[in-house]
Amino acid sequence: MLIAAINMRSDQCLTLSSKLNPTGNEQVCLSMTLLHILTCSLVHDLELYHVTIENYLTNLVTEDRWGALRLLYAFWGAATAEIIQFLVDSYQSLYSDHVFNWTMMVKTMGRCDTPKESIDNLLCVKQMHFPDQPIDWDYLLDQFALPLRVSFSTPFKESMQYLVNCGVSDRVESLAFKVWCDNIIALIHSVITFYIDNQYIDNEYIVNDNLHIIRRFRVKITHFEDEYLKLKAVTTLTLWK
Repeated sequence: MLIAAINMRSDQCLTLSSKLNPTGNEQVCLSMTLLHILTCSLVHDLELYHVTIENYLTNLVTEDRWGALRLLYAFWGAATAEIIQFLVDSYQSLYSDHVFNWTMMVKTMGRCDTPKESIDNLLCVKQMHFPDQPIDWDYLLDQFALPLRVSFSTPFKESMQYLVNCGVSDRVESLAFKVWCDNIIALIHSVITFYIDNQYIDNEYIVNDNLHIIRRFRVKITHFEDEYLKLKAVTTLTLWK
């Protein structure tokens, strides 16, 4: 119907318009709108996106059954940079005050076998266009420690390691010494290795052990931060004397 609408000429019959939902927000299976379905497609046509958003603006902010917006599916489905930029521009021009649930989007992509490149693209767009909108990395790290009902692959392992690094990157980068940073990075690598190699569904011991390891490198970072503050205080006192 959209393709027919695009190709329609002014002198053609306009009966198609009478068949369309006037709001465009009719939600079908899994509470998805037309725009949800477009972003889930394997083939992305920019002109179809233009037609849909031009006629059905509220499709941009209508959530599906899981509370997801179509921007998530665009990243998840590896839509082209042109499509993603168009969606971002549409949100910023039409719904400039809308706050995305970036925590949910990162969790959804991180808990599935999503390529690291797609997750990185999501975080880069967030940082570039929505820098003030928050991500709850503490919550995400706890979620990433839980077991999954998926088959683990090398891309999945790389994605998880990347996400854990993102979750603590600001704190690690603020550490004063490279040896401290390297220590944390090595610890994160061992955490992910353990996480991937020891997943058993409904095994409480493994779940608790994963959470314990996540907390362990958090404690390690806090320790280094405290040591840096002490060292800074001593250095300042010495220079003053």
